[in-house]
Amino acid sequence: MTFRILIVSLLLVVTGCATSYLGISVTHGQPENSLPFRTFHVVTEDMPAFLGPIVVSNFSVAMAERGVQPVPEDGEAEVTLRLVQETRESVSGADEFDRSIDQGGEATFMARVVVEVRAAGSNEILWDGSVQRRHTIRPGDYMHVGRASAALLEAFRDLLRDYPLAADPLVEVAVAENVER
Repeated sequence: MTFRILIVSLLLVVTGCATSYLGISVTHGQPENSLPFRTFHVVTEDMPAFLGPIVVSNFSVAMAERGVQPVPEDGEAEVTLRLVQETRESVSGADEFDRSIDQGGEATFMARVVVEVRAAGSNEILWDGSVQRRHTIRPGDYMHVGRASAALLEAFRDLLRDYPLAADPLVEVAVAENVER
C-alpha cells in the first residue's frame, strides 16, 4: 500500500501541470485577474496552412466557453498562436530548402502551440501557456483531422480552465439595475 502511494505521488510530481489528450500535454499559464477582455482576435505565427484553421477554430471555441468572443479583427485582446517545432532526430533527405522523408525514413519532433494573450496594441504578454505533442511521422502518414481537432479542443479547454471568465455585460446591467432600485 505504501509503495502504491509512493508511485502515485511520484507520478503526480513528474507530470506536474501536464495533462494529456491523445498525446497532447498542456503547460498552464498563470491566471491574471486583470484580463477584462470580452473579445479577441487571433494572429498566427509559423503555422502551416493545413493546421492553422484547426488550431484557431478550436482555440476560439475554448475561449468562447470562457466568455471571450472571437472577432475577425480589432478585438480587445490579441491572441498569438505560434507553432514551435523542435526536431528530435535528423530527417532523412532534408536540406535547407525542404524537409522531406526518404522512403523508409521517419522524423520525430515536438510540436508546441504557444498561446500569448496581450491587450490589443500592446506588446506586454498578460497570459501565456502552451499545448504540445511529440510526433513521429513516416512516409504515407497523414493527419487524422477529426481526432486531432477533438484532442486540440480538449487540450485548449484544459489550458484555459483557470483563465478568468469574462464579465457578462447582461449580468452587470441587471446587477446595476437592482442596485439602483
